[in-house]
This record gives sequence, C-alpha cells and structure tokens, in this order.
Amino acid sequence: MYPRRPHTKSRNGCGQCKRAHIKCDLQAPICSQCAKKKRACDYQLRFATHRSPTVKAIVQIPAMRCHVPQLPVSPIALLSLFDYEVEIWEPRFSQVHNQHFVQHGILAISALYIDTYRQDSHSPISRTALFHQLEASRLFRETTSAVTEENWLSVLVFAITLAVFHFSITSKAPDGCILDTMLVLRSSGPLGLEIGAWLDQSELEPLLSAKQAEHKPPFCLDDIKAPLEAIEALETFVALSYNTGVASPAYKHAIGALKSWLSWTQGRPLLWIHFLWWPAAISPEYMALLAENDDGALLIFVHWCAIMKNAPQRWYLQGWAQTVGASAFHRIDSPSGHRLLKWAITTLGIDFSWVATELLIDKIQDRLD
Repeated sequence: MYPRRPHTKSRNGCGQCKRAHIKCDLQAPICSQCAKKKRACDYQLRFATHRSPTVKAIVQIPAMRCHVPQLPVSPIALLSLFDYEVEIWEPRFSQVHNQHFVQHGILAISALYIDTYRQDSHSPISRTALFHQLEASRLFRETTSAVTEENWLSVLVFAITLAVFHFSITSKAPDGCILDTMLVLRSSGPLGLEIGAWLDQSELEPLLSAKQAEHKPPFCLDDIKAPLEAIEALETFVALSYNTGVASPAYKHAIGALKSWLSWTQGRPLLWIHFLWWPAAISPEYMALLAENDDGALLIFVHWCAIMKNAPQRWYLQGWAQTVGASAFHRIDSPSGHRLLKWAITTLGIDFSWVATELLIDKIQDRLD
C-alpha cells in the first residue's frame, strides 16, 4: 500500500479563493488574490468571527440543559438598530429576509437583544446568539462571492448584524478584548465601500440623506475642541517619546487618521460608516502594535474609544466604549502616558485616582535617585 500523501492545502483560505479553487495566501485584511481582482475578501471576517478571544470564551461556556426559548424570525431587534430610519428600512426587509444568512444574523442579534433585558444571568441565549452568528457567517461565505445589484442590501444587513454581535458581546467581556470589534469593523471597510457604491445609486440614498439631515445635531465647538486638544497633545507626546523605530510611521498615520475622523464626525459618530472608517483606515503595522499591547498604540486607541463614547447609546453599544477603553488603559505601562489620558479616561468614566498616586511615587523616586 502506498503511503498517504500529506495534506498541503490550507483549510483556512478565504471563501472567494475556495470557490475559485486557487491558493489563498491568508493575508489579512485582504488576501493578494482578492486585492489583485479588486473584490471583497472575507478572510479577515472569518478570522475575527472564529478566532476572537471573546467568541472562544463563549464557546467554552458549558452547555445548558435547560430549554432554549424559540426566537421569532422577526426584524424587531434589527429595526432597533436604525432609530429614526425605521420607516425607511422596515418595508425593505421583505426583500432580504429569504436569505438564510440574513435570517441567522437577525436571530443572533435577536438573542442578544433579549439577553440584554433579561434578569436571568444563567440564560443560554448568548450561546444561541453565537450559534446563529456562526451559521450566518458560514452561509454568507458559501453563497456570496461578490457584492452585486441583487444582493447588496442583504450583504449590508449581514455586515450590520456581524458588527452588532461583536459590539454587544465585547461590552460584556470581563477583560474587554480590545481587538475583537476592531477586526470586524476593519474587515467590513472594503465591504462597506462596495455596498456604498450600490446604495448611492438606489432610491434609498435620498431618503436616508434627508432623514440624516433632519436629525443631525447642530455643530457644537465643545464636542470637538476638547478631544482635538487631547489628540494634539498625544501627537506631540508620541513624536517626542516614540520618534525612532519602525513603529513611528504607524503612530503618525493612526493619529492623522484619528484627527481627520474626529473632524468628519464632528466628535459625534452617528452612522455605521462613522464606526467603520477609523478601524479601516489604520495600517496593518498599527494593528500589529495594538495586538502586542504596545503603549503608543494603546494611547491612540483609548482616545478613539473616548470619542466613540459620544455615539448614540443603543442597546448593543451600552458600556462598550467604557469596557474596551478601560481594558486598553489598564494595559499601558507608562505613567506619563496615563497622565496624558486625563481627558479620555474622564470621558469614559474610568477611575484614575490611583494614577495621581503613581505619578507622585515616581516623582519622589526621581528625587531620591
């Protein structure tokens, strides 16, 4: 009997490469094959959904032997994502509800929506949400190779349910996994550009623009003045403290993007494109630094979380900025970096009284030395 040949093909390639039967180089956020063909790549989306620490933590929850309530296949939770745009979106759900990945996505956030308002902390609903979200992601990969005129609305709903899922579960994570939602928002950026091209041509665009103009809050200088001063102080500090090495360009680019994003959103992120833009704009080098808990990367990230705190506090965002921002803050080792974060941690409501004590001890130690 001849020995069995070893398996050399990757089982983790993106869905587009698998369907085309070509080798995927597994490069995040977009593999080289998809980049070459200028198509949306789901590799980063797959990585974020299946490999994130928060999802792994939920998977490890012991299976409950109690009855899991039947969840209605209803857009009620999804409609809660759109606030004042509900009357525009509601008639259009009949166009996408027959897609199985949309059905599972809606069920996932319906479970989280119910879980948010349940008193029973031992409910298995979060596990149910995870099951439906993984099913939605699997079906999306298997059935969707590109964003088209026929499916762009379904893809939009799927992308929103995926982002909501990660916002919601990360806000409840005890250690506030800082990369989970970033990876999902970052991977949704290219997808958002493709969806946006079809949205701009649809009859929805003028309706949504009119609604947004009607409900957009008036510009207030105080909304942008304090965060801009904090970011400029951060920019100066990083330039002086981290002005050498390969990390320096990554910091500079991330801070520049953060300032542009602050100006564009006027300090009030309101729309899904606002949530996606900064995570999609930062460089892979910055993401690598953030994954390593690098002080400079964490300082920038906490400022982004503080501005995100001004987003409408919908059910899936409740506590997210505070949880994730606090987790990043407590990973920073530099006492001078802690002092630089006064505006951000005050905005996030993080207790930083111990920082003043830490700085005082450092000053005493300097004098003794």
